[in-house]
Amino acid sequence: MVVDGKVVESDGKTENAQRTLALDPFTLAALTRHVEMLDQEAKESGADYQDHGLLFCRENGKPPHPDTIIRRFKRLAQKAGLPDIDLHDVRHSYATAGRDAKIDWKALSKRIGHSDVAFTMKQYVQADLEADRQVRQPSRI
Repeated sequence: MVVDGKVVESDGKTENAQRTLALDPFTLAALTRHVEMLDQEAKESGADYQDHGLLFCRENGKPPHPDTIIRRFKRLAQKAGLPDIDLHDVRHSYATAGRDAKIDWKALSKRIGHSDVAFTMKQYVQADLEADRQVRQPSRI
């Protein structure tokens, strides 16, 4: 993250921010290919490679500036036809999509890193205009 114009490294907000997630086969395969590419780049760079243990880095292993990642995210989201949101809001979008898909609240809460299901429900059970439109209004006689 960038604070007062300087890059500050952080591994998450809380202990609960670090957790194991189950990945679908498509995502797992994509990440496997990506790690293989990183290994190849490190091998080709030899002693010049700066291994910071990052999943996303430059060809020489150095970390990209956070603003570079944000700009890239914005471009990819726009190309995909997605709404303009901040990278930070992806977690909230995931939770909202999970709610809309009727994913079990306990599983969704655990997935997004909340320790309390009630907190997740409070945060994401909001007035949803589209859901409201789908509710049939009683007929007037």
